[in-house]
Amino acid sequence: MRRYQGLVIVFLVLVVAGCTSASKISTDQVKAFITDVKKSKTFVKNLDVQYRPTDIEIIYTLHNNIEKADQMDLLNRSKQLVNSKSFDQEVIQGIYLNKYKSDGYPDIAILFDSNDDGEYDYKYTSIYDTSELNVADESSYAEWYYHKDMSAMGELVPLEE
Repeated sequence: MRRYQGLVIVFLVLVVAGCTSASKISTDQVKAFITDVKKSKTFVKNLDVQYRPTDIEIIYTLHNNIEKADQMDLLNRSKQLVNSKSFDQEVIQGIYLNKYKSDGYPDIAILFDSNDDGEYDYKYTSIYDTSELNVADESSYAEWYYHKDMSAMGELVPLEE
């Protein structure tokens, strides 16, 4: 009986550890970003920026489906945010790495709920490229992938010209 109790305790610890809730990011830069996007894009119902143990998420909840051009505009605005020096210093260095020191740099996920049903319809992701560290004109989140199916491998997004 004790053996089963031990297994149940171990299982519960693993479940609780794996279900870490997200923490909101509310720096001045992120607040200004959210305000600007919501004012300029009326189809954005809600916008959250949060982090978890392995990633930082920018979550767009939309009133309805949007045109590809609007989707790319939101992606580009999000990329500018996460690749800015102040985001790196305040959010990644100051908040994320202080909390998750041994986990390394976070992945970035930009998620879209295009019909406000509570489920993400597509996303863009990027991983931190350590080969781009301390390079003045290069982003450390340079390669982005589009995922139409949330469980599928992503397609590389072409670089902006």
